[in-house]
Amino acid sequence: VKVKAADGANVYINGEKTKDRHYDAMNTHKTIRVIVQEGEKEPYIVNIALKTPDEASVANVIALIDGLKRTGDLTLDDTSAVDTAKKAYDALSDELKAQVPEAEVQKLTDAENKMTKLENDKAAADTVTARINGLPATDSLTLDYKVPVEDIRSAYDALTADQKGWITPETLKVLTDAEAKMAALEKADAEANQKAADAVSAAIAQLPKGDQLTLADTEKVTKAREDYEALTPAQKALVTNLDALKAAEEQLKKLGVPVITSFTSSKGSTMTNGATTTLKAIAAQGHAPYTYQFSATIGETTVVLKDYDDKDTVDFTPKTAGDYVLTVRVMDADGSIASESIKLTVSALNVTYQSHVENFGWMGFVSNGAVAGTTGQALRMEALQVRTNVPGVNVEYRAHCQNIGWQNWQTSGVSSTAGTTGKALRMEAFEAKLEGTNADQYDLYYRTHVSDIGWLSWVKNGDLSGTTGQARRMEAIQIVIVPKGTTPQI
Repeated sequence: VKVKAADGANVYINGEKTKDRHYDAMNTHKTIRVIVQEGEKEPYIVNIALKTPDEASVANVIALIDGLKRTGDLTLDDTSAVDTAKKAYDALSDELKAQVPEAEVQKLTDAENKMTKLENDKAAADTVTARINGLPATDSLTLDYKVPVEDIRSAYDALTADQKGWITPETLKVLTDAEAKMAALEKADAEANQKAADAVSAAIAQLPKGDQLTLADTEKVTKAREDYEALTPAQKALVTNLDALKAAEEQLKKLGVPVITSFTSSKGSTMTNGATTTLKAIAAQGHAPYTYQFSATIGETTVVLKDYDDKDTVDFTPKTAGDYVLTVRVMDADGSIASESIKLTVSALNVTYQSHVENFGWMGFVSNGAVAGTTGQALRMEALQVRTNVPGVNVEYRAHCQNIGWQNWQTSGVSSTAGTTGKALRMEAFEAKLEGTNADQYDLYYRTHVSDIGWLSWVKNGDLSGTTGQARRMEAIQIVIVPKGTTPQI
């Protein structure tokens, strides 16, 4: 122990008059007492408490814990302070841990639990935020997003109050604006449905009743039936006088008009866009021979597939997905006409896919050219799953991954995955092709978003998208399937 003091000052170290004293071991009292006396001045006294390294370690842990905020005041900004205190405590031996007061240990435990809760709350909120931000702009929303918007609302409502606190007012407004848009669209849809139903009800009301109905009214009755069948199920439910139309049809049968005993589609009531169905009608009664006219209606557009001739079949290859009303009109030798309609739902050539992304994990499935993954966030895509509903078609796909290279081909399905999860490895490139009995009827297009480059050009049917040998991460992808020889309308 060395003491610097004015010349002539009396210095005492643990009672011994000296300015320099050496100890080989800690003294019994674990204290150094220094007294400095200069003339008549009040003596200057300093007591120095001595600690062993173990005592210092325990004291450091206590000081770190004491330095933490109250549990209720902790935020994620305090993560480093809590981690430092925890690491210092864990570094103590069991014997030294026993010297840390129980209240200090409890405070540290409470702090750790609070930080875990904060992290989990933020992660839950981030998942909902990502889903909200994944919605299209409000002006671009259609009723097709009604269920996704409702699902996001349910996910938000399932959050705790603390978790909801992580979602910004701006983000929440995106959701409430989407809900308001859905309500407005539903109202407009209901008004359109009522208007369409009222038009059919009015046409039926104008039909002659009972014995006033003659064969000359066949066209009116036929038109009323065609208009009714063109309605959606929701619109049909709003027609109030369907029984009057049925009565008119029964009256015409008694007057000798032809009837259609069968009208079928070889694909049934559903098929995919680009496929071909054969329509066939069988007529009876009236006066043979018969001629047949076939037409297809989607929305307000009607196309005559085949005008009146003696062939009772026609092939139909829809180019647009949607709900079709297919109609056959049969004319007998007397010019009397009967008609029959059936519904055909044509689904889009659907390919769905979901990406596994850094910091997010598996994101939701998207389809038909929508973006899977992220852009502008510098996050790597790590894995991808692909599925398709096209009959007789499978998607074969594979990924080029960091530290691995090209993986084996995967076949579209519930359990197939290209890439990796849990290894923090980026996907760098992607190839995909169609296989199956109907594969030659379609083209598979895809393109990738790559770090430092952005969106690459569309490629198709097994071509490479992405990069190899450049250590660039794939960040997002778009995939679409189209009829052979056509291009994506994206």
